[in-house]
Amino acid sequence: MEAALNIGLMEGVIVVFAMLLLFVLAFGFLNKTKPLGDGKEGLYSLIAIAITLILIVNRPILNMILFMTPWFAVVLFIAFFVLFLVAVLGGEEAANFSNMKGAIVTIALIIFLFAFIGYLNDPEVLEEDEEESVRSSEFWESLSVILHPQVLGLIVMLLIAGFAVLLITKK
Repeated sequence: MEAALNIGLMEGVIVVFAMLLLFVLAFGFLNKTKPLGDGKEGLYSLIAIAITLILIVNRPILNMILFMTPWFAVVLFIAFFVLFLVAVLGGEEAANFSNMKGAIVTIALIIFLFAFIGYLNDPEVLEEDEEESVRSSEFWESLSVILHPQVLGLIVMLLIAGFAVLLITKK
């Protein structure tokens, strides 16, 4: 039974999926913004491959990307079903992603912030002599207080209450 639950073989496949995700994101960004002009898709794909390889070679950055990816998938899954529910209940004009751009950017920044904090806390990033001085600094002690589950729960409750008051009093 243990062999059926062993996902050790997935370690190599996960890197391939991360490479594919990074390539698609980089190519999509370059193709959308067109920094070098129209008709340069071949050059954009080469630049996207170079960006992907640079990011994949660095193991802490790969770990940060592998941490962020499932959270983005969960957020998109929840956003899809919220928009589906709004559309089913009769709010067709409210059920599009253009109305949620600010919320999506905010959630993406929060996910990136947590992933970056994990990246900074990764032992591979810190040198042997710097590891103790950085981890025992006042910054990490105060950050551990802010990231405590009870404090995060309180912040979420205050945000929900604030948005409820904002929406109730809005005319």
